[in-house]
Amino acid sequence: MSAENTESNAPSQLGIGQFLCQLGVLRLMLLGASLFTVFMVGLVDTASYESNWDLFRGGVVPAMAPILFLLIMFDVLMAKVWKSEAKAEADTEAYARWTRIIWTDLAVAGLMLLAWGPFFYQLFSLV
Repeated sequence: MSAENTESNAPSQLGIGQFLCQLGVLRLMLLGASLFTVFMVGLVDTASYESNWDLFRGGVVPAMAPILFLLIMFDVLMAKVWKSEAKAEADTEAYARWTRIIWTDLAVAGLMLLAWGPFFYQLFSLV
């Protein structure tokens, strides 16, 4: 049995470069900005705005987080539409690609919920 025959029968595995390429530039920028807000949640301080950095940490980043979350959810919605089209056309490669995109979007959205949930709960609590 040759190596070529073995490779053709094995399920296709994507490398990280191919996976990032399939995500696309705009989606990568959206997910990157969302992950940036996840990492910035620990630095958020809304007490005072004495410098530009304080304004960015306390005002801009908390305002960006819900907007980016909604954009990710819209991306999931559109990916579901494209996935259903790929299923109707019996395009298994496109179907698998859209499935990976949906799960990646949902993973980043879940991270955002876990990171920002306590902040917004405390911010909007009536106690």
